[in-house]
Amino acid sequence: MHGCTRDDVQQENLEYAFQKIRPSTHTEATLVIWAGTRCQSVHDIVDEYCRRRAGFPSIMFDHNLLNLEVWCQPSTYRILIFREQLDSLIRELTGKCDDHQLIDLKAHNLSLEELAALYSFIKVQYAMSLPFIWCFTIVERATNPKC
Repeated sequence: MHGCTRDDVQQENLEYAFQKIRPSTHTEATLVIWAGTRCQSVHDIVDEYCRRRAGFPSIMFDHNLLNLEVWCQPSTYRILIFREQLDSLIRELTGKCDDHQLIDLKAHNLSLEELAALYSFIKVQYAMSLPFIWCFTIVERATNPKC
């Protein structure tokens, strides 16, 4: 990354994510890059990604509302770590999309606790998010030295 250095936690996150995820797609490699930018441990998020990918039940907050593949967002098994994913969810929840209707949260049978957890999830994840396109560009540069 042209002289960019990582602190010990970032390096550990990068190595841990790479070893656990063993990326086989650009999206997985992009997730590994995201992990390597975090200054606090993200092992729990990496472990949750691997758990969901393997078909095991979620430990972290999860809801069908977080399935953004229908909005052409990267598939991260409803773990929203990229800014574009969260922007899509927020636009959908607030009715700011031209081609979508405001989500009827009552139709999803969200309890007040689940609704509070959803908004807490968005708040925490948005602060941790990075643009997918930035992380993807780093993957492209690593896999194609001519970029």
